[in-house]
Amino acid sequence: DSYIAHVLSLELVAINVPFSFQHTSSISPSSSSPSSTTQTATKNRQQFEAGDHDVISHGYRFKMPIYVVVSNKKGYIVAAGGGGSKKTGIPSGIVVLKWNTQKKALDLLTSYDTDSDIVLSVDIHPSKNEIIYATSDSYVVLSFSEKSITLVSSISSSIAKNTKVIRFNPSGKKLAVGGIDGSLYFLSYPPTVGEMSNKTYAPQHSGDIDDVCWNENGTLIATSSKDKTCAIYESNTLKRMATMRFKTMVPRGVRFSTLPSLSSSSSSSSSSSSSVTLFAAFSEIKKATYIVEFNIKTGALISSRKVHKTHNTAFNISPLGKYAAIGDVEGGVVVSSLSSSRYMQSNKQEWLVPSLCFPPPATKTEEEKYIISASADYSLIAYPIVPLSSSFYLYKMIAVLVMILAVVIA
Repeated sequence: DSYIAHVLSLELVAINVPFSFQHTSSISPSSSSPSSTTQTATKNRQQFEAGDHDVISHGYRFKMPIYVVVSNKKGYIVAAGGGGSKKTGIPSGIVVLKWNTQKKALDLLTSYDTDSDIVLSVDIHPSKNEIIYATSDSYVVLSFSEKSITLVSSISSSIAKNTKVIRFNPSGKKLAVGGIDGSLYFLSYPPTVGEMSNKTYAPQHSGDIDDVCWNENGTLIATSSKDKTCAIYESNTLKRMATMRFKTMVPRGVRFSTLPSLSSSSSSSSSSSSSVTLFAAFSEIKKATYIVEFNIKTGALISSRKVHKTHNTAFNISPLGKYAAIGDVEGGVVVSSLSSSRYMQSNKQEWLVPSLCFPPPATKTEEEKYIISASADYSLIAYPIVPLSSSFYLYKMIAVLVMILAVVIA
């Protein structure tokens, strides 16, 4: 369990959140839930499996904390987490869901119990019904249908224990692995035993790599690290092209986008921009979160905008590049438009939100209307993205004017 405790620094230590696998969890589900999900660590582990759940408003509450959620263009969503050691009485595993385009809701399909292996790093193949995740000593490949999940292979690896995030490239033939040792590893897919002893990696960060992403054609990779930098690499040469910083803040999430849109409505230090830019969420513990946009060729700052009053624990951009979403340690989920300064409705879960994803739109012209949020409160919820009313902005403007007036009078 030292692996679990180490990797689950996932912000929990840094953000001073009390956490113990031995805790007793008593969670009140929403009014639409058919039964209580109260559970204790003293219960026999075999009473619960990864897929056990209650239906709640807009989603599900499982019997395990959910630490990561990912989706692909086919509409499949994979969520994973768990309690680790059998002593907790909390299962560990992976659940597969599908976005119901008619009902605009999550359909739970099947699940896979990983026994004592808490799943903190997982990804879904962009075109195949396959999943890869890391354990303390191996990479595991699973195949799934809408009714079952089967084990394909388990490859022992000394670098698996260092894995904090794993990402398929757009073709699904390569993997980028961000490590708790600051290394960025590159693997073929599916990984082979020989490759594990002849691994390749890019120049290191000096802190954990918290996030990794590929650009649309797979030629570039970006990372965010606890060393307060983001970096961009060429995927073929492993050459670091640029290193980016924003004030003294830590980046907690990176995404490429083809819409360099913040610069039209926020502060900017550089007018140069390529058609593809890099967005990152920067924050300091218990302080505001900023979405920052960089030029991918030079690393120059293009724009920045404050989007939340406290630091983020999750970050993602919608498939069509319209929205940015962040999650926070208090269970908050905030969605904002990347094309304007307009904010969407904020939502609230009961505890830490470590991961977010968007269901894919059915077409490129379809409006993006939902955000899927995973939480350590055991829930997975698809929130509708609702623009804040005009009255919100009016009240905000009035509040600012009142503050200015108070300063002038003083």
